[in-house]
Amino acid sequence: MTCYDNLNGKSFIISGGEWLTINRYFDKKIGYYQSISDVQQSAKGIKYPKKSKRVLFLYEKRAKQVSHLLHSATKEITNCCIAHYILKVIIGDITHIREGANHGKINNQKLHKFPFAKIYSLLDYKLVLKGISMPSSSLNKWQC
Repeated sequence: MTCYDNLNGKSFIISGGEWLTINRYFDKKIGYYQSISDVQQSAKGIKYPKKSKRVLFLYEKRAKQVSHLLHSATKEITNCCIAHYILKVIIGDITHIREGANHGKINNQKLHKFPFAKIYSLLDYKLVLKGISMPSSSLNKWQC
């Protein structure tokens, strides 16, 4: 996320590298344990294998880590708004950013996995708690 304060001319970036690292790690672990589970269940003659407890635990753990990361990032933005006396936050319209995008197989997967709506809803509720407004036109399309 890139944030810019037009009054002071200052900007900062919150990198998505940690989010990518979490997803990459859990995708590998889930794939590994899911393949083992599928082979074991197929050997038993189960036609439609279920997800193992370990795989379900990994999905849950990833969700918790991503949620924590998103809460931390949106809190940082909110604190920056408070520190610089920003009373209004405007979010750029990225409605169709995924459509027709061909950035390569790996980058397309990352882009489609990114939790845009969750970030907007977290940012909205944190800014409202602090009395900072967001235009309703940018929020309507991001309601979860």
